[in-house]
Amino acid sequence: MKHKLFTGLLIFLMAGIAGCNLSTSTDTPSGGSINVPRAWFDAPLPSTVIIPPNPCQIVAHGSSPNGVAMFELSINGVAASIPSSDTKNSLVTLTHDCGLPDPGEYLLRLRTQDNSGSWSGYAETSLIIAGVETPTPESAVCTNNLDVTFEDPLQKANMTPGQQFTKTWTVQNTGTCTWGEGYHLVFTGGPSMSEGAASMNNTLDMPLGSLVSIPVAPGQKVAIPLAQTAPISEGWYVGAWNLVAPNGDKIPITYSGTTMPSMYVDIVVKAGSPTPPPVGSISIERVSTNQVYLGQASCGPLEVTIAARAFAPKGITVVVLFYRFSTGGSSGDFQSVTMAPLGGDLYQSTLNPTSLLGGTIPFDQATLQYQIVVQQTDNDTSIRTPVMTDITVQACGSIPAPTTAPVCSLYTDNRSCVENGCSWVLKPGIIPIYGCQNP
Repeated sequence: MKHKLFTGLLIFLMAGIAGCNLSTSTDTPSGGSINVPRAWFDAPLPSTVIIPPNPCQIVAHGSSPNGVAMFELSINGVAASIPSSDTKNSLVTLTHDCGLPDPGEYLLRLRTQDNSGSWSGYAETSLIIAGVETPTPESAVCTNNLDVTFEDPLQKANMTPGQQFTKTWTVQNTGTCTWGEGYHLVFTGGPSMSEGAASMNNTLDMPLGSLVSIPVAPGQKVAIPLAQTAPISEGWYVGAWNLVAPNGDKIPITYSGTTMPSMYVDIVVKAGSPTPPPVGSISIERVSTNQVYLGQASCGPLEVTIAARAFAPKGITVVVLFYRFSTGGSSGDFQSVTMAPLGGDLYQSTLNPTSLLGGTIPFDQATLQYQIVVQQTDNDTSIRTPVMTDITVQACGSIPAPTTAPVCSLYTDNRSCVENGCSWVLKPGIIPIYGCQNP
């Protein structure tokens, strides 16, 4: 009995000594980690499923004996800088609305920077925004609004007599009501008959569910296709269409923010063979704004969306948007992003200068220069636009740049990249392009 008691005490003492040694090795300067900034997520836990309309909130912490200056939060690769709520405190809590309205899986990465300019390693977690399975009963005070973000073909498109075509409106539900059963797309007229008002369709009232997948939640985008047939006689023809709520009210419409009474099918009918699309060409169809802001959203839009229409005789492998920031006559090398195909020879890409520059504000004002290049299936890249200079980037607010650790992605030429301790490397991709990266 005494032997068993002695053995138990010995095991207890050895466990206590081992625990003390482990604590000492991680807490002393010899461990090399006491002054390193740290970041971690408290919520959501990995693979958390969030079912709307439940809130999606991120809770995290950053710590450093030198004080926490800022956080960098990345969601599916899109990074944003968030200033610390208390730069003098060695432990700071970050509470942030994730702002993810669309269903899908999202990877979250977080790091923190202390007041000496040192960055922590990345912490990671993930979440899933569940799709809406059944319509939520509508509140009596919900509102209906929609915004037309794109249309194809564009207005006053040329058609031959009797030509069949599909008019497609890409719209966003900008109201608070969910579109479901009872919503209809209805022909509501046009100009006077002498000016060519025409439905160009035998069906004048169609349930929305026969054209798109319903329900359509607030914030969601959908493409509404409408089969049409051009009139036989030459002339200008316009058909007005409206989305109508279950109570019979027309839903208010904007076109990229501009109020309009209806959505339109607008064509010009001319006899003869259809004009073939230009061979080997690219044209810029839309630039959402010519003034984009860097830093804070209080001054105006932080993003610019560029849409283009591309044709290539050998087929298209990829359409690439090249961009760079030019200040005071000085420009770095071009960076690139792949443009997303929208269908109908249309391609689109959105640039966020704040994200592209890593959350810093290296200039007061710059020109966003850009060029769109088509790569054909035989790797020919001769189809391209001129370098465009019609977008101004204006600083808004102040986000301090790191004081010691370089943000290599800010440097856009070989010389400044290498001089600041970074590496000038060839980035992988279909079209060769160099970039500045951390060594």
